[in-house]
Amino acid sequence: MTALRSVNTDSYELYLKGKHALDRMTPEGFEIGLALLHRATQIDPTDPLPYSRLALAYNLIGHTPGSSKSSFPRGAAAALQALGLDDGIAEAHLALAEAQLYFHWDWPAAEKSFRQALDINPSLAAAHAHYAWLHLIHGRVERAFAESQLAVALDPKQPLWICWHGWLHLWLEDFEAAVRDQQAALAIDPNHPVANFVLGQSLSALGRHDEALAASRRAAELTARWSWGLGQSLAFAGKPDEARAFAEQLARSDPPDPWALAEVYAALGEHDAALGWLEAGYESRRDWMPWIKTNYFFRPLADQPRFREVVRRLDLPTET
Repeated sequence: MTALRSVNTDSYELYLKGKHALDRMTPEGFEIGLALLHRATQIDPTDPLPYSRLALAYNLIGHTPGSSKSSFPRGAAAALQALGLDDGIAEAHLALAEAQLYFHWDWPAAEKSFRQALDINPSLAAAHAHYAWLHLIHGRVERAFAESQLAVALDPKQPLWICWHGWLHLWLEDFEAAVRDQQAALAIDPNHPVANFVLGQSLSALGRHDEALAASRRAAELTARWSWGLGQSLAFAGKPDEARAFAEQLARSDPPDPWALAEVYAALGEHDAALGWLEAGYESRRDWMPWIKTNYFFRPLADQPRFREVVRRLDLPTET
């Protein structure tokens, strides 16, 4: 149970500013947010809140395309530091759940940590938002949507939860709902890179290619980490040469993002190349890999023996 404690106002102000910077979902926002949160821990090293937010920040960075996965162990260390000061901090349990889900692929441990976080704070929107993705791995689609919707209801001004809810709609082929959710997220933050990215994907799925290209270009302009949607949109719009050139450019990144390249090559219909990048994604433990069965854009690959072998090696939980 969380203990009553005095609050250092300077530390708390930095904590709030750091959270706000991170919510921008850009490399610059991540850099500023981390610096502010580290300063908060230095001002008051006895306060678990900055450590818990620092843990969530490292997880957020690690879970963002193109980031080093070494962020997850840093997040876990900060979460344990917070829990050492106060084991009743829901955000610290959430940070452990995220690392267990996205980095360790330890589904039972993630389930336990999510439940601990929500037992402490049932109104923690971020816990519901991330828990939805664990439900999806288990095939619990209705529960995934319920958790995602609850996250939006609890924190309706956070565009990321609205965006993620629409992403669920996209992967489950309700493309119009996916578009509506991205538009709602962008009404809150027109410069949200993830919402622009998912909007582009959703519009491509609907065959609205000019609009898809515009949204995908906007995502790429906002941050290169979400640029691969443009390669997809070009492929779906019947511009294979431009899409292939884009993919070749992505492959020269250091390191290249195997999930991104697999999506672009799948959109091009070049299945061998897409499967090769999925195999590379497994070897590099790309954190989104446990969702390859659910991803709408990998459906054309699902019957391929190489795809089924990657799924087997992931050792995903039995659907319940």
